[in-house]
Amino acid sequence: MTTTTTTLSTTAADSDEKITTEGSTNPQYPPAPPGWKCTSSKCYRMYGEQLRNWADAKDFCSELDQVNTSYGYRSPSLLFFNTEKEAREITALLLGSANRMRVWINCNDQLTEGEFVCDVDGNGTPPSSFWWNQGQPNNYGGQDCVAFNRQWSELLKWRDASCSWARYTICQFIVGQPEQ
Repeated sequence: MTTTTTTLSTTAADSDEKITTEGSTNPQYPPAPPGWKCTSSKCYRMYGEQLRNWADAKDFCSELDQVNTSYGYRSPSLLFFNTEKEAREITALLLGSANRMRVWINCNDQLTEGEFVCDVDGNGTPPSSFWWNQGQPNNYGGQDCVAFNRQWSELLKWRDASCSWARYTICQFIVGQPEQ
């Protein structure tokens, strides 16, 4: 793994409205590294050129170059979100009007059926809550991974899905908090 030298600084409090894109010079928000789009707390990057199964998507994100932030180097991980605010930010930053977008979420119940393990930040941090679509998870046909399907939920609520299915990959890294 190599390390990039893009430096991000975090000087502003969270806001529902402000986001930065590559090359932004807004002094209140971190500049986005090339290809990434950032809020005050996370940066995201969509990899829509290739569909991947869940394990390949998770590995792909974890193998990306680290990014230097004011809190040190951050390693990207597979997308995780569990609030309406984050769903709206992801839609605004990456999805636009695409209505059939299917994307992996960093959660699965592969070890114990019904006990979903989610990784909030790539460091194993568990979530404080879940973001399930109505009637989900349903384990239909042995579904052990988590994705969203914009066609089924405008707010990108989660669905369980077969880990072998092909989905888009969004990677993220945390900007605004020190690692523990």
